[in-house]
Amino acid sequence: MNTSEEGKTAGKIGAASLGPGIGAAILAKASCPLCYPAIGGFLTSIGLGFLFEGVYFYIIMSVFFSLSLFGLAFRAKNRRGYLPFWIGFVGSVVAILGRYFANEIIFYAGITILIGASIWNLIPKKESCSACVDETGGTNE
Repeated sequence: MNTSEEGKTAGKIGAASLGPGIGAAILAKASCPLCYPAIGGFLTSIGLGFLFEGVYFYIIMSVFFSLSLFGLAFRAKNRRGYLPFWIGFVGSVVAILGRYFANEIIFYAGITILIGASIWNLIPKKESCSACVDETGGTNE
């Protein structure tokens, strides 16, 4: 596999890491008290009303966070290293704790940290090329 194909694969995995973080944010906002009747009616009609109650909610949220963290850790050495993964991990823990203690500000701060780490991980790292540097150490651009 050449570097062009590896870059495309890493880009797709990196882009996919945004989805679970955003999905967790939507999942949490979808559980607001004003939306309960509509969401409860829809989920109950398809037999999934139990998902927004207690333990099931945390399991779903943990699955989304795990998928997002996998996307940050996958081939991390080829992109930005493991720092975006660890920042995303901290964001996930903060979001779960914010949800557990029913503090929306902390929850959304954690989601913001996770999404920020995912976006940072998507930005390609600039690689220096030897052809761009002249004899004096300056660039030819």
